[in-house]
Amino acid sequence: MGKDLVNLAKRGGVTGIRLGGAERDACGRAAAGYGEAVVAPLRVVSKLPLDELWNEAGTIAATKVGPVGTDEIRKLLRSAPVRFVVADVSEQLRWVEGSDSFDWWKSELKPRLAEPEDAKAGVDLDEWPDAYGYVAYEWRLEDGAVVIAAEKWH
Repeated sequence: MGKDLVNLAKRGGVTGIRLGGAERDACGRAAAGYGEAVVAPLRVVSKLPLDELWNEAGTIAATKVGPVGTDEIRKLLRSAPVRFVVADVSEQLRWVEGSDSFDWWKSELKPRLAEPEDAKAGVDLDEWPDAYGYVAYEWRLEDGAVVIAAEKWH
């Protein structure tokens, strides 16, 4: 792979590119067992539920606490700053932070959130506004910060 393609990948001009060798060392971390890496800014969600979180810099050290519903999210929002991350298959993770968090929670996530017990039993997507919804999981970063991963189902 040429240097120009690696630079294009770093700028986000190529999607789904897999790198090996020197390009991997320059652009990303090796995927366990595969000897390849995906350029972090290009990484997309390939399956749900998530088993790790990432951003443009790479994988984030975080622990998945478990599923959360409306009441748990309300409590978390009252106790500390909460960041949200939206996971939609074939899309990049979308981080919702700062002053946008509460507004996004009220207008987007809350009306479409499947409570954990409902998600286990199965949910009819037609019952949600615009026929899509979310299952939410609490994650804790190494520094104790709270992230709610909203996994989008449609």
